[in-house]
Amino acid sequence: NDWEQKDARIFISSALVATDHQAGYEVEEFVTELGNPERGLNRLRDIVNFPSLSCDAGLNPRIYSFQHVILPLLGLLTRTAITECILEKYIHAIYMVVYNSLDSFLANNVIKMLETLVQRNSFADNQVSAEELLRRERYAFIPTS
Repeated sequence: NDWEQKDARIFISSALVATDHQAGYEVEEFVTELGNPERGLNRLRDIVNFPSLSCDAGLNPRIYSFQHVILPLLGLLTRTAITECILEKYIHAIYMVVYNSLDSFLANNVIKMLETLVQRNSFADNQVSAEELLRRERYAFIPTS
């Protein structure tokens, strides 16, 4: 995987913007691209299986930020525009990528990171401020409590 954290953040942010509408041509086009075995599914697989994840990734290119990559990915996968999309073949393929990595992704990464954030009582990444991230990427996903 030659993708850095910034690439994953931009990919997910763009996906959230593309699925902002509840339905329609844009969403179906997006689902078709994300569900494409040569493109979207590979990117999704890269993100789900990325070896290094942290609540304090900052802007480190070799570590994916839980708050700015994984949380928005989970938000994307649970968006009404996605869950109610009629393109079942593509939707099934998208969810199978996550399902096939359920133990490593959900149990070992997502749950562990959520526990860390709950213990801290904060979504903040201690290595980069929300302001700094937004200054670099206008459409960065910034979770709030």
